[in-house]
This record gives sequence, structure tokens and C-alpha cells, in this order.
Amino acid sequence: MSRYLKIFQLITLFLAFTSFSSLAENNLAQLKNSKNQYKTQKKKKRRRGHRITKISILDQETPDFTSPNNFAVDVIREQCLDGDASVAEPFYDSVLLIDVLNNSEFSSRFNNFSLKIKKINGKVFKSKKQSLSTIAEVPSKGSTSMLALFLKANGDTKEFNNGEIPDSGFKNVKLVLRGRNFLGQRIVLRAKTAVSFSNLDRCP
Repeated sequence: MSRYLKIFQLITLFLAFTSFSSLAENNLAQLKNSKNQYKTQKKKKRRRGHRITKISILDQETPDFTSPNNFAVDVIREQCLDGDASVAEPFYDSVLLIDVLNNSEFSSRFNNFSLKIKKINGKVFKSKKQSLSTIAEVPSKGSTSMLALFLKANGDTKEFNNGEIPDSGFKNVKLVLRGRNFLGQRIVLRAKTAVSFSNLDRCP
């Protein structure tokens, strides 16, 4: 075999390998793109024309919806001075107020939710599926507000799924809301918000 023939064969093999690598990369890119499109379509299908438009925190007996503390939670109960005596600071369960919009042609009902808080002192807090505090029916082309228990007041602290929540500042809270429409089709909505877990002064 001549020297030139060997060089020709090496060049041919190199070009074939380059072409194969380029084809494999293109196929991989198309596969990833198809997978992303499938995930997007699947999420849209699960939402079925619904979306969570707002999440607020109700942390007082009489919520002030104009207060900037709508996203703040008091996690430590202090003693308030009342003259020469001390009285316990007002301290209540923390509740989520969830606004849901339904742009579909069918009414829907939501019945349970789950939450995740990450990360507090390196720990991720997760809840199991819980029932909503109120009946949550959303009319077609309409919206509804629904209530869900967030943190339970226990003595002088707040608990989340049997875990005590410390004074830890702003943390991301993820919400998953589940229900079905009039046809029985499953709906899964996801949203997240930042919540401040702090030792707030609520003394009168």
C-alpha cells in the first residue's frame, strides 16, 4: 500500500468520524429540545388553564392586607410589658391566602396542597399532602381565594410539619396545589414566594 493511499484512508476515516460526531450532537440536541417541549406541554396540560396569581401570609387575628408584613411570620412569642405586669404577645397560627385564576371552560375544585421550605440551617422542611382550610371551588373564567394552614402556633414557637421554625430571615417557600376540574381531569399548580421568618414585635 502506497504512502498516499494510507494518507487518503486516514483523511476519509477522520471525515467520517467528524460527520458522525456532528450528527450525534445534532440528534442529542434535538432529543433534549423534544424532551423540554414535552415537559412544557405536560406542565401546561396539568395546569389546564389555571394559575396561582398571588400568595399572601395571614399571621394575625385580624389581618391587615395593606401591611408590608403580609409576607412576614412571627415565629417567637415574647412577653409584653403592661405597666408593672407582663402579658403574652398575641401569637396565632400562620395561614396562606392563595388566589387562583381559572381561564378554562370548566369549573374546578382544589382539595389538598403540600409545601417545602428551603433551607433553614441547612435543613429542608417538607410537608405531606394536607387538606385546604376552606372549600376551594373556582368558577370557569373566574377566580377564588382559598386558605391553607402554614405554621401551627405551639406555645412560644411555630411548627411546620412537626418541626420548629427558627428566626431565620427570608426563605423560599414552594407550594403545590392539587385539584380536579368538572370533567374529573387532574390539575396541579406550582408557585413559590419568599417569606420572612422573624421575631416580630406584635406587642399592643
